[in-house]
Amino acid sequence: QATAYATLYNAQGKAISRQKYVVNVTPNAVIDCAELPLPQSANGLTLVRLQLTDKKGNTLSENDYWVDAANPTKYTSLDGIGKASIAWKIISKQSNQGATTLTVEVRNTSKSVALNLKANVRNANGKAILPAYASDGYFNLLPAQKRRITIEVPAECVAEDMKVDFSALNI
Repeated sequence: QATAYATLYNAQGKAISRQKYVVNVTPNAVIDCAELPLPQSANGLTLVRLQLTDKKGNTLSENDYWVDAANPTKYTSLDGIGKASIAWKIISKQSNQGATTLTVEVRNTSKSVALNLKANVRNANGKAILPAYASDGYFNLLPAQKRRITIEVPAECVAEDMKVDFSALNI
């Protein structure tokens, strides 16, 4: 048994509604738990965040969807969200024979949603170090939200001077 949450946010990242559903889940199965209508308060661009948590409240899955009921096939509304700013720091760096794993905490320091964040590992000259496997690929951060991600770099690609930065649609 798990709990599914559907939280709707306006374009500024303020919650406008939240629904909770208890679901019985099985591995590798699709479960229809509810149809999610947009409430009257969801006018304009709306972020729909779906989360699945286990019995202890640990997040198993999180997915974001941007919708605009008036313009369901156009995403130009994202242009009006405004600039976001973020801060990040490397919390830990662990190496073994196969890889180096970086744990990074990133935080949205602005009043705008940070759109489509992506972690990049680079050397001192700014050249991308590839491959680098991140626990979260592209994700959004609400104002004041923070997230920890891990990035694994295979041993043959590790550079002593490697650093992490982030790209996004609006930073």
